[in-house]
Amino acid sequence: LGRRFNRDAACTAGLDELGWLKRIWQEGSQQGKGRGIHLPTFEVFWNQQEYIEFDHPQMFVRHQAFREDPDLEPLGTPSGLIEIYSKTIADMQYD
Repeated sequence: LGRRFNRDAACTAGLDELGWLKRIWQEGSQQGKGRGIHLPTFEVFWNQQEYIEFDHPQMFVRHQAFREDPDLEPLGTPSGLIEIYSKTIADMQYD
């Protein structure tokens, strides 16, 4: 669409497809370091042409902190709990 409306540079940030892959890889690599996940450089990954298998020290559990201590780790709902009924949504009068 960017090319069609002559806005290619604004839509691509000046990156081609490979440039975007590198950028996403580098951002993921930075985020992974904070979680103890170390990725090879993009060039190593790209040239080895193999998938990467990660060690999972523990099973991912959605809302694990909330399950362990709902008082200290509330959910992002008005009550901080799992909500079956939402007054906020009910007030929107969807039918």
